[in-house]
Amino acid sequence: MTGYEIASIIGAAAWLPPVFSWVKDWRNRSKINVITQSSAEVGFTTYGPIFNLRIAFSAKNKEIVITKIQFKVSHERGDKRIFSWQGMKLDFGSMTQIMNNMEPAIVKHEKEQSVLALKILPYNMEERSIRFQDDDFIQTRKEIAAKLRNKLDRLKSTGSYNIQEVSKLDEINDLSSCCIKHFCWQAGEYKADLIIGSTEQFDLLDKNFSFRLEQADIELLRKNEEIIKGKIFEEFCSDAEGYTKVARPWNWLSPVITKC
Repeated sequence: MTGYEIASIIGAAAWLPPVFSWVKDWRNRSKINVITQSSAEVGFTTYGPIFNLRIAFSAKNKEIVITKIQFKVSHERGDKRIFSWQGMKLDFGSMTQIMNNMEPAIVKHEKEQSVLALKILPYNMEERSIRFQDDDFIQTRKEIAAKLRNKLDRLKSTGSYNIQEVSKLDEINDLSSCCIKHFCWQAGEYKADLIIGSTEQFDLLDKNFSFRLEQADIELLRKNEEIIKGKIFEEFCSDAEGYTKVARPWNWLSPVITKC
């Protein structure tokens, strides 16, 4: 064996410890498995486009703290949106209750939780109903909403806090127009790719999903535009003199969601 061959073997052997270390880390890193409800909840409200989904998470090998959950929602014609988690609920189940000799009613027991972080323990299942909103809309809405609240505070301080004066505020129309402008849903096939963030390394085993919206679905959601302004009044100034609540509820869709 020549000196060159010996040197080559020694050089190759020097790579073995890092390779073994990488393989060990890969085998031991957390692996996140995701199970979703059979249908998503798609909507359009004063909070813009909405994409809600009930998700169960499990982790293999070691615990992990999730610090971000998003969906990249892509339409077949090329439109892409990022929907970030804005709230989630933990479901404790439901009970049938009878009160004041009335008909039995099913009462759901839920707990609202922060979206700061979610810890997944090894071989445990954590199930949450998570609310996602369009990133493009969130910041714009915050800015307009802050201006509107300032204007409402001024009306209160001057004793002019009534629906007639509130209706004259430009910010009411600005927020209504902003909502309608950000309507993004289209008929056709959608891909929803799950994005999870953490300070630790992990492997995400299931992350690609799809759903479909029909033209009739879009027409139903578009009807929500008719009550946008009334719902803005309900959210920001329901205590104003002369306020009348909008009786109509929001329209929602429940498309079947499947793994790709």
